[in-house]
Amino acid sequence: MAAQFGLIGAVAVTSWLGPPWSVWSPGSAVWRYPLAVTLGLGAAALGGPALAHLGDSLTPYPRPRENGTLVAHGVYRHVRHPMYGAVLLGSTALALIGSPLALVPAGVLALELEAKRRVEEHWLEDHYEGYRAYRARTRWRMVPGLW
Repeated sequence: MAAQFGLIGAVAVTSWLGPPWSVWSPGSAVWRYPLAVTLGLGAAALGGPALAHLGDSLTPYPRPRENGTLVAHGVYRHVRHPMYGAVLLGSTALALIGSPLALVPAGVLALELEAKRRVEEHWLEDHYEGYRAYRARTRWRMVPGLW
């Protein structure tokens, strides 16, 4: 968990303090800004509803809450870990706005969230009787249509 927040912070700091894209790729704003806005909107579209649907089951830790319930409706019908997807999309958007060096901690964050997702899915399967069926019918792990 500390690694996740540290990496998010590293994306923000590197994006802000790293060399700007114009040093590496002059004229790239033509494609970077529209892509960053699209990714940011995607992050909001995944993260906002995910927060609302989780309710009392929300926890920053991968281990499910004892009294939590399996959420399989709303955005969770399409993706198993939309909060992770929102963090990844938002971090990538921030890197596209600030500095290409921010893509490095964003990439490490993607690896960390994938490892966290794998552990969490084992715990969810042990905790919720219907998780295995939910996982089988919900193809996308973090970002619908992508991952």
